[in-house]
Amino acid sequence: MNTPGKGAEPVICSGNRSFPMAIIVLITDAFPYGSVTENSFISPEVEALSNAFDRVIIAPIRKIREELDVKSLPANVELSNSLLIKPSLIRKFDGLKRYLKPVLYDLKHSDSSFREVVAYSSYVGICLKNICRLIREEKLDLENTLFYTFWFNFTTAALSLIKGAKVITRTHGYDLYEDRYFISPWWRKRSLDMLAGCYTVSGAGRKYLLQRYPYYSDKIFLSKLGTPAHEGRNPDNDVDADGSSSAPARELSLLGVARVSPEKGVKEQFELIREYARNNRDKRIRYVHIGDGILMDQLRAMATEVPENLSVELKGALHNSEVHEIMRTTHFDSMILLSHSEGGCPIAICEALSYGIPCIATSVGGITEMLNHGGGVLLNPDPDFDSFSDAIKLIEGEPTLYRERAYQTWECRYKAEDLRLRFAKEIRSLID
Repeated sequence: MNTPGKGAEPVICSGNRSFPMAIIVLITDAFPYGSVTENSFISPEVEALSNAFDRVIIAPIRKIREELDVKSLPANVELSNSLLIKPSLIRKFDGLKRYLKPVLYDLKHSDSSFREVVAYSSYVGICLKNICRLIREEKLDLENTLFYTFWFNFTTAALSLIKGAKVITRTHGYDLYEDRYFISPWWRKRSLDMLAGCYTVSGAGRKYLLQRYPYYSDKIFLSKLGTPAHEGRNPDNDVDADGSSSAPARELSLLGVARVSPEKGVKEQFELIREYARNNRDKRIRYVHIGDGILMDQLRAMATEVPENLSVELKGALHNSEVHEIMRTTHFDSMILLSHSEGGCPIAICEALSYGIPCIATSVGGITEMLNHGGGVLLNPDPDFDSFSDAIKLIEGEPTLYRERAYQTWECRYKAEDLRLRFAKEIRSLID
């Protein structure tokens, strides 16, 4: 099969062969530099990788904050700043002359702007230089090193130019669906040519890639993320987290955890909750939403116009530990996620299930496979008020049953310790 990426010339980078041990280089977006959501994805992975590999190097490509987002890392885990992209370099389009052919191909085969196409290849050039510097500085032996990009983007493409590199990637949502953000057709095929494995986090994501790239079916695998075990379950409606009786409980408590952006359907979700409150004026309802995004101002404005029986708490962006504390200590009847599009299995749903909180969610992407075992109620991708109202009534009618099903779904299918250790052992075999 002739692919457009075949013509790119590889760059040979070799280091001093001084580490005859199994090494993995985990390339992240910002973790562990102040990443709000990436922490919940990656922290369990680091723990599993540290058990499977002799040496783990975490290499983020940017800093959100100077302080680290973790209290400590395992003893054999190191942090490298070699791949950090300085803002001034982003605008220089370093190395673009070498990648004129990919730019011309992408302009012809995508609807994206010239700026997006040029920027993507320029990032490839910048990352390539930085990765070669990392190999030299860390004296990496490519025979014993596995490169692992946590996102299937330009960092994966840059590694495709390094002869002899063993590379795998995960892919989630924004880096999976090619109609959501610009993903270079040239570099995606080039990357798939050289990857040892491309791991989707949902069956729906794997199906999407297989349909678009059937030639690479032997490289596209499913590896779910899940969420780690923790102490405690979500308290019952009439009991506090410490086991004591509480004051008369709210009749209905709903939780939302999602980025406040168009594809997550948070505005439509709020509209349905508000309408439900208007149609049930005799019932007190509490809605807590965690997350921030480009539509946050609109959501705040909507929250000022609600019926008296509906209280709204917009928490904004919280650290993952704070999200866990809220789920552990505050009763919720359901978590709501009426997303329009999902590439993977949302960590927010995994976390809710792990606390025994049933979920009401749209049947899109990986959500369908998460809730079809009884851990909640699935709705159509564009739910109407009646179906939303019926879902709430179902869970309210049998709360104990749904809460137990939610927990069992997590324990049997989305327990991170089991999933991540299995994944780490599998990718370690690529070096062995």
